[in-house]
Parts: sequence; structure tokens; C-alpha cells
Amino acid sequence: MNVPKSIRYILAGAIAAAVVAGIGMAVAASTTQTTQPLLPNGKDPSVYQQKPDWAQQIPAAPRTPKPIAPAPPEGGPARGIVESSQGPFPGGLYAIQNQWQDEVGFRWVQVYAGSLYSDPQQGILVVRISSLDWSQSTVAGVYLAGHSGSLKIVAASGSILTVQSLSGVVSRFDASTQRFV
Repeated sequence: MNVPKSIRYILAGAIAAAVVAGIGMAVAASTTQTTQPLLPNGKDPSVYQQKPDWAQQIPAAPRTPKPIAPAPPEGGPARGIVESSQGPFPGGLYAIQNQWQDEVGFRWVQVYAGSLYSDPQQGILVVRISSLDWSQSTVAGVYLAGHSGSLKIVAASGSILTVQSLSGVVSRFDASTQRFV
């Protein structure tokens, strides 16, 4: 059988294309999944999913709304050490002695000094950093090592605060880095 080379190339190309197309269709057909749920109409699929034992034992935590940052008072908030007995926190969380607040690096920083309400011997500084327009803020607690009692801010030089515990321990805290120095 004498078939010209050009026809042989065309036939070989056509056969190769047919094989590739056939394999592609077979792969597509074997990986197609049904999108229709196999559940009765209106049933939630999560009802039928098994949960591990530990997931059923832990009750969902109640959702508590986050407090909204208060608007700054007319003329701006006071700067420096402010004698205050609480702060924008739930009453049963902290026992606040006083606070310091000022603008630090294009942010409004407030440091509340006191102790944990549940453990008056555990001194804590609660640091609240807010944007200057008060639209965003974060809160973090920084504990003084040891159980030396409630903390009070007794002096400030720039963003370096001098903090004294109820038992007399004196420490320095850098409000800009949120660390004891």
C-alpha cells in the first residue's frame, strides 16, 4: 500500500486528536459529581453530619457585644494621669486604680492600672490603643510578674510610666511598646 507521506501525517494527527479527545471526555465523565443533595426537601445537611463526642459536650459561648469607643469630649480628652475607678470595661473584670492617656505616634493610648477583679493580688495594666478618630481600638492586658497587688500609675515622663504595686514594688512601663522596661 503506497500512501503519500502527507496523507499519513494527516491520518496520524487525526487519530491522535481523536484519542486525546476520547480520554478527556472519559476523565470528565468519571469526575462529574452530582450537585443535587440526597436529602429530603428543606432538610439542613448539618443535621445528618456526625459530630465528634467532644463537640457535643462543649456549649456555645454566649456572644457579648463589643463596646463602642466613646467619642472624645469637646476640646479633646485629658492627657496624663487621670484618677478614675473603672474604665470602659465590665465591672467584674478589673479593679482599676487610675489611668494614663496621651497621643503616642498617631494613636491614642490609654493605660489603665489596677488588678484582676477575681484576683486582687494580680496586678495588671490594661492597654487600649485607638485611632485618633476613635473608630478603631484594641485592648491588651499586661501582667506584672508575681502577685504583688493592685497597680497604680504614680508618675509619667513621655510614654514611660512609673507604676507602683500595693506592696510597694516600683516598675517602669513603656506605653509605646506595651512592655515593662
